[in-house]
Amino acid sequence: MKEGRQEREPWFRLRTEAEEIGLSPGFDEFLGLDLNLIDEYPHQIEAARTVLRRMRGRALLADEVGLGKTIEAGLVMKELLLRGLARNVLILVPASLTVQWQEEMESKFGESFVVNREETGWGLQGRIIGSLDTAKRPNHSTQIEAVEWDLLIVDEAHKLRNHRTQLWRFVNRLKKRYVLFLTATPVHNDLRELYNLITVLKPGLLGTYPKFREQFIQSGGDRRKAKNRTRLKTLLRDVMIRNRRGHVSVKFPPRHAFTVSVKLTREERDLYGSVSEVLREKAREGKPAERGTTALRLVGLQEQLCSSPFAVSRALTKMAENGEEPWGRLAREAAAVTTSGKIESTIKIISEAQDKVVVFTDYLATQKQVLGRLAREGIPATAFHGGLSAREKEAAVKTFRDDKSVLVRPSPGQRVGTSSSVT
Repeated sequence: MKEGRQEREPWFRLRTEAEEIGLSPGFDEFLGLDLNLIDEYPHQIEAARTVLRRMRGRALLADEVGLGKTIEAGLVMKELLLRGLARNVLILVPASLTVQWQEEMESKFGESFVVNREETGWGLQGRIIGSLDTAKRPNHSTQIEAVEWDLLIVDEAHKLRNHRTQLWRFVNRLKKRYVLFLTATPVHNDLRELYNLITVLKPGLLGTYPKFREQFIQSGGDRRKAKNRTRLKTLLRDVMIRNRRGHVSVKFPPRHAFTVSVKLTREERDLYGSVSEVLREKAREGKPAERGTTALRLVGLQEQLCSSPFAVSRALTKMAENGEEPWGRLAREAAAVTTSGKIESTIKIISEAQDKVVVFTDYLATQKQVLGRLAREGIPATAFHGGLSAREKEAAVKTFRDDKSVLVRPSPGQRVGTSSSVT
């Protein structure tokens, strides 16, 4: 090394980190298992061990739903903290899951996290949970990007599948040593989505995208199914873990899934037809460059109408605020709809249920209508949504657990615009 403090400091830091790693026990034996407040399943321990030993702390945890990806992430986190390999930890999740993650890290792993919603404080707390939507905003992201994070955990990581989004670029810019992405659906439409996730985790592992496309993506077939699958699986072994329900020892209770076909009321059908026809006309009349935007508008309004007429009524009212027709006419037509076939079916299912029920909705207006109908039926229910404070969310979960029979909350994961679903 050259003489002089400025030249010696980076080498000294690297040597210190190397010594810390050398003094830490290997990952064959977990230090935190006796300290955790949970009963781990063998596949979860094995997944955590694989992440720490073979994947060097950077992994895509893609287990099927219900197999405990959060537990696997917590096990990895705990081992890194106990060994002094991680101090600053950032967990980014959908807003509706921030309190849940905070509770689970405290109750199951004994680790306290701060849920940060303020513009300040990102660099002051060693262990922070934040919402994905809040963190990506410029007044927040600038502070987050200035911190060197020892461990970054992203839940619902399928939100990072599109490399053109602000969220993908933000997470990709973060300075991070260890990274865990959690999602049960790493691929939805195209293997490019998987490529985008892996690129943030381990840049260069899959090569350049043109090369990846040439090697693995079918040009004329299903773009979700890879060609040269054996080769791709070999590459993914270094970064991705996917346990399936049929291959693990977890004993799940019987699952009875069924679909209820709902018939729209005549008012709903008329409104749906009116909205669709207006947007088709605007798509035909508009300039070619505007047709994509109009199509997205059409899909958005139809999705809200599929949730409930009350959800689309709110959207149409906002569009009509500048007085432009035909949005004002459509808003009045939507406001005149008083019943929803889907909500009525939901109430019927709840009335016949023999246990507690969770109702998922994608729109707040639909949630309010469901709660109102439940109240009129005398069915005790509580609401959970992003507008509640952390304390109010905790109280809502406790009320549902101890007293109320129904919880009405936002749909988990990606917003798909589809109605209320009953679980």
